Amino acid sequence: MKKSLLILTMLFAGVANVLAQQFSEEQRQEFYLRAAERTAKQIKIADENEEWFMQTYITYLMAMAEVQEMHPVARQKVETPEAMLADIENSFKRSEAEVKVKRTFLAVFKEKLSPEQLHQIFVPKRNARFGRGAAPGYRPMRGGG
Repeated sequence: MKKSLLILTMLFAGVANVLAQQFSEEQRQEFYLRAAERTAKQIKIADENEEWFMQTYITYLMAMAEVQEMHPVARQKVETPEAMLADIENSFKRSEAEVKVKRTFLAVFKEKLSPEQLHQIFVPKRNARFGRGAAPGYRPMRGGG
């Protein structure tokens, strides 16, 4: 438990620095608070765990944001072979860092949440619009023809 809190504190401090560059503190906190409230409602957090969940989930969101800032997605078309390889490596590093954060927070959330609640947090839902079991990124053909 003490180790988990230490890790969370360290992650929180690092994330706060990175995010301060793009949005005001109030905007970030409001965004994270709304996301935590939505998630708490969705996974039916018990009243006695609500405050703990809100603080922990906000810290989790901030840690994930830090990963995104450290390994940004290319915003423009990558054309040279070297740039393509660098983009692939960056994508792998980002994925690895995201998994590390998720595993860290899975251990923390396991202390008070059920497996069903954990599943709702860590396994992304598929968009119902594209049908049950649709592959991520699947888009049906549009238009006539």
